[in-house]
Amino acid sequence: MITIDKNIERPAEQASYESKYPWRHMEIGNSFFVSVVLPGSIRSSASSAGKKHRMKFSVHREGDGFRVWRIA
Repeated sequence: MITIDKNIERPAEQASYESKYPWRHMEIGNSFFVSVVLPGSIRSSASSAGKKHRMKFSVHREGDGFRVWRIA
């Protein structure tokens, strides 16, 4: 059974979450390289960031990792 606690103060909200990737700071034509084991993870992150920040990114394999460009 789960106990219900009362009068526990909720922690303050964090001002903002900072991604490990520089999505918000990129200008069109900028790129960065990342070593990733699963290509789906960086593609998924780029897609989510694009929707959140109203940007578009392109991800391509490069050597042992992936290069991500901001394209719009």
